[in-house]
Amino acid sequence: MTSIFINDQEILLQPAGWIGPWEIGVLLVVVLTFLFPLFALIDILSSDFETNDKLMWVIVVLFLPFLGSILYFIIGIKKKKKL
Repeated sequence: MTSIFINDQEILLQPAGWIGPWEIGVLLVVVLTFLFPLFALIDILSSDFETNDKLMWVIVVLFLPFLGSILYFIIGIKKKKKL
């Protein structure tokens, strides 16, 4: 590993292309923040509901993307029409 000295302190440099734990965590949060609402909206729009629940769930997921999609997968998925 390469290091440089600034003001008599050694600073270790990461090799190019190396992904650390912080980068993995941030990437995971970003991906989940976009994927949960996307999957929820796809499932909502492709399903039939007994009442106007479809519109309600679309609004909830659009205004509260992460929390709304989690709530949909916990609560709303049970309210779909059964074939």
